[in-house]
Amino acid sequence: MKYEDALKALKTATEKANELNIAVTIAVVDAGGHLLALGRLDSVYGVIDLAIKKAKTAVMFGVESDMATVCLIAIMEFLPLLAVPL
Repeated sequence: MKYEDALKALKTATEKANELNIAVTIAVVDAGGHLLALGRLDSVYGVIDLAIKKAKTAVMFGVESDMATVCLIAIMEFLPLLAVPL
């Protein structure tokens, strides 16, 4: 993905968020998970890192960002099962 494509994706997502009247933080990453563009639309503080991690997770699992949330939840629920008492 080129920078111009990232800006176009950011613009489209921003327009949709404004249409829905929701405050969001939008992160656009390339196929390697590297941040290309970021937009914070009056959303709460502290969500920038979350938006970037969600976008990177979507790339890592090859899913849309909505599914990335499901993947993150599943991983967080599975991790305690890996802990072995000493």
